[in-house]
Amino acid sequence: MLKQEEIRKILDGDQERKRTINTAADDLASEIKGTIQKKISQLKEKLNELLERKKEVLLLPLTKAETLSMAKEALKENKRLYLNEFLAKHLSDCQTQNVDAPLSPRSMMAASGREDYWKLGYWILQEEDLERAAETLPDIGLSFAEKNAQIQKIDKEIAAFESQIEKELKKL
Repeated sequence: MLKQEEIRKILDGDQERKRTINTAADDLASEIKGTIQKKISQLKEKLNELLERKKEVLLLPLTKAETLSMAKEALKENKRLYLNEFLAKHLSDCQTQNVDAPLSPRSMMAASGREDYWKLGYWILQEEDLERAAETLPDIGLSFAEKNAQIQKIDKEIAAFESQIEKELKKL
């Protein structure tokens, strides 16, 4: 049978062994955690670089031709929308409020509210005006097709990178 003093020595030895093992385990865990954090930091940095490249491509200027094309389409569409909206209100006012004759200056002014005056620009502007203004633009930018091609390439890189991240995380 063991004496009390021997039992105490054994228990103290076990406690010291426990402290040594815990310290070694904590050191190993810290080392592994540091390695994981470093790897994750590198992965996040790479992802941020890809997303920043995509953002830069998205924010590149349009070409002169595409800018002009978009302006012409917007002019057509907004002219059509506003003209239909304005004329419907104008004719309705003439019909129900018995104001001046349709298309008279007074009845037309009554049909357009002060907040709508800017919309008169759609009636005034012609495609030729847009073309003359576009001539002054610098010939810079990427076409939609070029932008889309670059964005698709970056998206493929991001998808491949996401797959790589998943594999890396599974290893950990």
